Amino acid sequence: MKVAWETIDQSVHNHNSPVGVLLRTKVPGGWLVIIAAGPVFKESKSLTFYPDPEHQWDGNSLPSEQG
Repeated sequence: MKVAWETIDQSVHNHNSPVGVLLRTKVPGGWLVIIAAGPVFKESKSLTFYPDPEHQWDGNSLPSEQG
């Protein structure tokens, strides 16, 4: 089986410096989401599952609520 990763954001930033790349792949019941960080984005990775059975998430964040 091949895993096809979709790039959500190629330039995740921290204080205006690129620190990683954000990717996702569709799996049963939702998405696997990974951020790869480091100078060549291979030194550090973090993986999480985002539940979304209908796969409606478009890859964007929700608007922040200003109160």
